[in-house]
Amino acid sequence: MIHNELFIRNEQTVRLYQRIISDKLFSLHDKGDGKVLNVHINILAQLLYEAFKEIDLTNSPVVPVLIISNPVAVQSIYVPGIYTMNFVCDEFMYICDVDRLQNEVATLAIGYTIQHSRLERLLDEEVEKVLLYMVKRINKFLDIHGELTCSFEIAVKEDVLLYENNLSPVFLCQWIVNREE
Repeated sequence: MIHNELFIRNEQTVRLYQRIISDKLFSLHDKGDGKVLNVHINILAQLLYEAFKEIDLTNSPVVPVLIISNPVAVQSIYVPGIYTMNFVCDEFMYICDVDRLQNEVATLAIGYTIQHSRLERLLDEEVEKVLLYMVKRINKFLDIHGELTCSFEIAVKEDVLLYENNLSPVFLCQWIVNREE
């Protein structure tokens, strides 16, 4: 498939998934307390591992990515950007910058993308099921943590480096914020 056709298919897919999720996520939305988040990398890694350990991220149609928009959001990660998660090697791998993915009150998010290689074979119901499962797992572990919650933003972040890493544009951001007291 040539790049132009893939781009058009991406746009159509992103719009479809944005429509599907907008109503289903409203009840989970919480704006938080507005304070700058500063979470330790080990706490974040454990939270993400627990949330996604039951999902085969290599073969999942939906791929979560870590979005850090401020160098103080995560201790020991000093470069804002979009990162993939590799739980086998215990690392976050930088993909690209976050120039257009900014939030007024949040500095850390889980972004959701789709693997290009699976785009043509995906059923919308499959993507919706996996996406909602991932979102609810993150929400569950934020609740267990106790001090964190999330808000949602339907956004599109396109980048050549996402494309080169077999990923669609980021179509949903689950911003992690401090829970209001």
